[in-house]
Amino acid sequence: MAAAPGHGVDRALNAIVGLALGLAGGFTLASLVLSFVFAPAEIARGEHLAAVGVSLAPCPGCGMCGMSRAFSSFSHGEFSRALEFNPGVVVVWPLFLVLTLACVWGLLQLIRNPLRTQSPRPAHP
Repeated sequence: MAAAPGHGVDRALNAIVGLALGLAGGFTLASLVLSFVFAPAEIARGEHLAAVGVSLAPCPGCGMCGMSRAFSSFSHGEFSRALEFNPGVVVVWPLFLVLTLACVWGLLQLIRNPLRTQSPRPAHP
């Protein structure tokens, strides 16, 4: 189907939007998958990082302290334990799920209906 005059697929814009959706969705999806794969005790030992060849210094602590173990506990249905690790998990875990689904939906929509640009209208004197 041909585009209307003055309207065309903007490949650069589609690439940028697709990349943003892919990165955001990939990060949130990977976080959720890893939370199902690794038990909280394995995460505490750093096995989730060692599995991908990452070695970090001991964590100095921050507002996200315990979130990885909380994610894992939440994914394994241990909700009270998840809250003990970090109460923010009740907001962050569902948010990651929603973001993952939204990014997948957005990518599918972008594939089916690429973004189009509109040429500026000529000024009428």
